[in-house]
Amino acid sequence: MPGVKYTVITTKDDNTSTPYDASFLKAGPRAEVSNVVVQDVCKVDHKIDHNDLTTDPIPTELVIKGLQGKKVSCTA
Repeated sequence: MPGVKYTVITTKDDNTSTPYDASFLKAGPRAEVSNVVVQDVCKVDHKIDHNDLTTDPIPTELVIKGLQGKKVSCTA
């Protein structure tokens, strides 16, 4: 939709949406899309799969920042 800012957060360990980048969106006219891979923006020392995107604190932090319109990055 024009004027909408979308944020997609995915993980390289995703076995549900394969390949993981199949989750990415392409911006339409006058829309903005940020496609974020957890492992590309955060130091991750454990596996984060599809279901972990809703419960693991690392992607949870990214979701909150995306919803707040902030740069999607890790604090640690």
